[in-house]
Parts: sequence; structure tokens; C-alpha cells
Amino acid sequence: MASNKYQNTNNKWLFEKQKDNSRRKGVCGYVWKNREDFCWAGLKLHDLVPEKIDYVVCTHGHSDHVGNLNLFLNAIHIISHDICIGDTYVLHDFKQGIPYEIDDDVEVISTPGHTSCDVSVNVQTDKGQVCIAGDLFERLEDMEDYTLWQDNSENPALQHKVRLEVLKRADWIVPGHGPMFQVPNEFKQQPRMVMYESVTQEADDTL
Repeated sequence: MASNKYQNTNNKWLFEKQKDNSRRKGVCGYVWKNREDFCWAGLKLHDLVPEKIDYVVCTHGHSDHVGNLNLFLNAIHIISHDICIGDTYVLHDFKQGIPYEIDDDVEVISTPGHTSCDVSVNVQTDKGQVCIAGDLFERLEDMEDYTLWQDNSENPALQHKVRLEVLKRADWIVPGHGPMFQVPNEFKQQPRMVMYESVTQEADDTL
């Protein structure tokens, strides 16, 4: 009998940008691990504590991608399309495709499909653009095995379209449940994706 349980192995990422005399620091992904495990062990490697984090981004609201947000009291929290500064919500029209700019090199963009209000973080680096994509991409293997992402998608046709758009721009992708990978040149030059035929047709009809 097949098991209906699985062990979650998703990603948590720290980004840090230096500009002029200021530093922008942010955390992306879920942090359900206890304070000592994640904050003191992980952040301490970068001489950081939760109080020094400027931004916390959760790409979507699934339970494996949010947690322990209360530890980051000084941070601006971006959870899906919600932006919260303390007890104040800031309106931003992600659905119109308007990026939320953290600085000149870091922006949060709307990448729906897995859920209706997923976001991803684009970071410009000396190695090109890195897209912290959440579950828009599950792992490198889902570039060929559509079931790895499509079976968990609320809107596969829309997610297909957004995946293609991201592949055109990003040089590196941080997926939701696997190591960072470089976008193969063939996907940038002529993006393609393996999908159910019916869903591919539906996606084409929306373009």
C-alpha cells in the first residue's frame, strides 16, 4: 500500500546585498526549525541574528514555506502578495505584474500557478540573475518530469506560462525543494517544458 506521507525537504535562503554604506539582508523560505537550529546555527554563519534581518519573504502560504515569522520582529514581511511592516499592511499590485523593489538589484515578482499568489525573488549577482522561485520549480528534475510540479499545481496552465517567462530571464534558479541549478542554454534560447498535452494547449490559448 502506497504511503500518503512524505518528508518535507524544502529550501531556506539568505540573501545579502551591499550598497553604499548600507546592507540589505533577507530570508526566503520556511523557518519552522527551532530558534537554535535555524537562527543561531544558520544566521550565525553570516554574523547575523534575526533582529538584523531586513526582509522575510515567503513565496506562498503553504505550511512548508512559512513559520517562525515572529522571530523577525524588525523585518518587512512579504508573504505571497501581502506586505506587512509591523502591524501595517502595505498595498502593492503584484497581480498587475509590478515588481516590489527591495533595491536596484533585488525585486519580488508575482509568479502564480502553484497557488494563485506565489511570488519569487530576483537577485542580480556577479554570476547573473538568480531567481528564488519557491514551488514555481520544485527541483531541477521537474524540467523533464512534469508530474513533479504539475500534480501539486492549482493552475498548471498558468504555472507553465510563468515558468517559461522565468526561464528566459534567469541564469540560476533556486527551486522550492532542491539545490540551485543553472538554467540550461537550450531552455533560454528556446524554452520548452514537458506537460500534459491538454494543459499545454490551454496554456498556449492564454498567450
